[in-house]
Amino acid sequence: MDFAQQGSTVTISYIGTLDNGRIFESTEESGPLTFTIGTDQVFAALEQAIIGMAAGSF
Repeated sequence: MDFAQQGSTVTISYIGTLDNGRIFESTEESGPLTFTIGTDQVFAALEQAIIGMAAGSF
């Protein structure tokens, strides 16, 4: 099984919410987000959360 690491290209679907539950961003309408880890395409914290995950783990 492959795990996400620096240089991996990953595709995620997500719903971003505020503390009050309000949605501020979602891939529901725009489709999944694809990016390569380590290329500064997304927030570093998001990359760190994904590193080590296996495909389909969430």
